[in-house]
Amino acid sequence: MNTSAKTVLGQLNSLSGNNVRVYGNRCVRVKNRNATCEACADVCTTGAISVGEHGFEIKENLCIGCGTCATACPTCALESLNPTDSDLFERAYTAMNNNGGQAVFACASNLDKQFGKIDESKVCRVTCIGRVDESLIATLKKAGATDICFVEHGCDTCIHASGRDTACAVANSAASILEIWGNPLPITFIDSFPRQIKLNMPFEADVALPDSDLSYTENNARIESAPAENPEQPHLMKTGKNGVLPQYVPSRRGQLLSTLKDLGPIPSEPVSSRLWATVSIDTNVCGSCRLCAVFCPTGALAKFDDRTSATFGIKHTPGKCVACGTCRDICPKHAITLLDGVEAADLYDNSCVTFTMRPREVEPGKPDTIIRKMRNLLTDSKYVSQA
Repeated sequence: MNTSAKTVLGQLNSLSGNNVRVYGNRCVRVKNRNATCEACADVCTTGAISVGEHGFEIKENLCIGCGTCATACPTCALESLNPTDSDLFERAYTAMNNNGGQAVFACASNLDKQFGKIDESKVCRVTCIGRVDESLIATLKKAGATDICFVEHGCDTCIHASGRDTACAVANSAASILEIWGNPLPITFIDSFPRQIKLNMPFEADVALPDSDLSYTENNARIESAPAENPEQPHLMKTGKNGVLPQYVPSRRGQLLSTLKDLGPIPSEPVSSRLWATVSIDTNVCGSCRLCAVFCPTGALAKFDDRTSATFGIKHTPGKCVACGTCRDICPKHAITLLDGVEAADLYDNSCVTFTMRPREVEPGKPDTIIRKMRNLLTDSKYVSQA
């Protein structure tokens, strides 16, 4: 469904408020209307973001600030503010230590139903459990978490059930990543609160919160990220001198990679996760337009021109890829596929895969472009009468 970038940008900015900050120019649908990403609409728990007959539909009055859309967005075009990532980590860290190392997450609805029966100092309250992402789980592991527990009582019949589905996807992804890094962390979904949290059950005294210099901030990120755009300016983007649109590597990815590196040595095996992908370009089919690099939101695909060897093409950096699928969606020749799995080392050393492309029959923007196009048409057998 093709909706103009200006329309999508305006709709997204109408969502920006106390609960969500919108960076419209990070959105792949704003960058190119042919991108098919609808991650935020797919997981929105209230219908505040949806896709209708005429494209994206935003009903900001329905937003409850659950943050599930921010968890799903591959480019961090949506940022949850209530709480922020750093505030949520502090809440979860405090509750985890009060609970002897087990980090328990429960939605506000479940906690309200158990008012007076639960020791809330041992539970991290969230509007919806879909708010939790992989970087938070990994940081809690680094902070000493023994296990992660999501209370999912009533999720099957809840109108916000898509949040549980998002939490399940995150849990599977985080568990797989930590397992590969040699730091397995049990992550479970349970239908009732753990025994030691219930006030009508015997439980151990609270564990004192130790001093710690751990923090969940963008300062810990070890991937260079472009400065954030001003979310108050609903303007359309222009290509820079390098011929590409503004790029941004999500800070959550930097936080996650920084934490994983602190947890242990980089494994030699590939990482399979919803967070990364490897791009493959069939150069025999590719039309050499390099639009994939122009619209790549993170710079995972970049143009190269080697004058010495008179070659040109695309360099792919898997560590910067966020598996948004924009390159695949907009390729006019359908020459691009996304492969599951990235070598762990590639996430840190900016290793590149080079795709050398064939010269284009007609270079756009040249003085003889129209003449060359007409010449090709006149000699193409499809347009020449067969006498």
